[in-house]
Amino acid sequence: MLLQDLRTYSLPYGRGSNDGFDVIIEPAESELTQLIHDALPSTSYRHWRIADSIRDFVDSALWRLIDGDLHLEVQYYHALDNPDGEPVAFGIKILDAERIMRHRGRYCYIVADSDRFEGPRTWRAEELDPRCLVNASLPRTLRRDLERALSLIRLSDRDINIASSFVMGNHGNNSGFDFAAHRRMSNDIVLKGTRTIGWAGRGLLTEGLLDPEKAWRAISFGRFAARLRDVAIDALNESISRAGARLDFAASLTLSRVPTRADFDQMERDLQAGKRPISQLLVPWLSDGEPDAEPQDVDAGATDEKL
Repeated sequence: MLLQDLRTYSLPYGRGSNDGFDVIIEPAESELTQLIHDALPSTSYRHWRIADSIRDFVDSALWRLIDGDLHLEVQYYHALDNPDGEPVAFGIKILDAERIMRHRGRYCYIVADSDRFEGPRTWRAEELDPRCLVNASLPRTLRRDLERALSLIRLSDRDINIASSFVMGNHGNNSGFDFAAHRRMSNDIVLKGTRTIGWAGRGLLTEGLLDPEKAWRAISFGRFAARLRDVAIDALNESISRAGARLDFAASLTLSRVPTRADFDQMERDLQAGKRPISQLLVPWLSDGEPDAEPQDVDAGATDEKL
């Protein structure tokens, strides 16, 4: 659930042909854009749209950053008629952290013998070229926030089991707690308290009472997701930069129409000042940044992908 929420907050979803965000590669040259698109990692199959490739990469990177560090390897490809010449293309591969070994400052990667079709699979360690290896770690404060969130999730899972065991298990049966009687008493209290205004008014006193707190939590989580996304995109740009130094090009990849840390900071200030509708701030990844604007649909103001 945490990973799915991070995916939703870090890269907005659109509708139909709209990806919810734009990918911009500078300089805007078609051959360079295609070269970088072909190099982007994919967990299953190659995507025809660069935005889909970026979403695939960010989803994989978030999962690895939650678990530890993100490791990328830049691989180079040579022309078939000139295998000893300079590389003509490159690819970026996401490495599995559990298969990386570090010894005396050197990195090795555990790989399987792909040529073996019969018998037990054999494994070997291949040394990684540090010039081709990009390691991304979360800042200490961000890692601390993430560990706190994971600890809270584990505690909440345990709390659910305890409550279930108390009510349905042997402890609940022997405690004297009558769940049915407790439910009847709760209903009686609600019925008596709302007698003068009718049953429809039972939620009158709490309607929207916690919306500001919910909005603040949504903004805080959105800022957290944006920081994780930026770590992944920075690592991707570092990989592109290293490949460019080898293949003699200079390029950078940026995202537009995505909520940034500055956007979330502004949302928090607007929340404190009451300048923006709560309905916008409850779903901050859809907010267009204008305090007086009405809430928009997911694909409102969408444009085609810009390359």
